[in-house]
Order: sequence, then structure tokens, then C-alpha cells
Amino acid sequence: MDVLTVLNLGDIAQAFSKMGMFPVFDLAYYIVSILYLKYEPGSVEVSRRSPVASWLCAMLYCFGSYILADIMLGSCPVDYFQHNSHILLASAVWIWSGSHTRDQRDPQHVIVSLGGKYNDQCLLKHKT
Repeated sequence: MDVLTVLNLGDIAQAFSKMGMFPVFDLAYYIVSILYLKYEPGSVEVSRRSPVASWLCAMLYCFGSYILADIMLGSCPVDYFQHNSHILLASAVWIWSGSHTRDQRDPQHVIVSLGGKYNDQCLLKHKT
């Protein structure tokens, strides 16, 4: 008995190939990139002086690989930005992360606060 036929892995792969995964992987990439950029030495001082420069650095950090790849492949480097949803999503992550200031929005604080809110909602549902 073949394990691959029993598990139907071909059907699972086909289901994942049909699923729209635009925001999931891009969102994860933007979160990791912007949080990494937030902890670079000197980034807080620059961002406090000019939030626009901080946003521009974050966007170049997120999209620089796409621009460079387009240049190396000989296509137009701004073709990636025809759909502004990528820029809006990266900008939302930049605003959410508080890249222009260093405050209590570190990843561990966000996870703890979300976990606390989830536990409070679960307790309220069980009491009623």
C-alpha cells in the first residue's frame, strides 16, 4: 500500500495551489523586515527626526529585493507597484509596529496583550 495514495497529498497540494495567499506570506515578510529594521542602531534617532525618512527606509527595505531583481532581469522596476495594496500593507505594518518611535509595541508585548484579551473573552463567554 502506497503511503502517498492513502494520504492524498496530491489533493492537498492542489488545494493549496488554488488558495490565494497574497496577504499571508507578504504580511509575514513585512512584519519580520520592519521589526528587524526597527532594532538597527540609530534607527530610532533618525525616525524621530524624520518619520518620512523612516517610512521610506522601511519601504526600500521591504521592496528593495523586488526592485533589484527587476533591474537584473531587464524589466521595469516599478511594475511591482502597479497594485498599491503591497505598499498599503507594508505601510500598515510600519504604522502598527511603531517604527517611528520605540514604545511598548515590541512583539512580546503584542503577543501578551492579545493573549490577555483572548483569555478575557473566553472567561466572559464561560460565565454567561
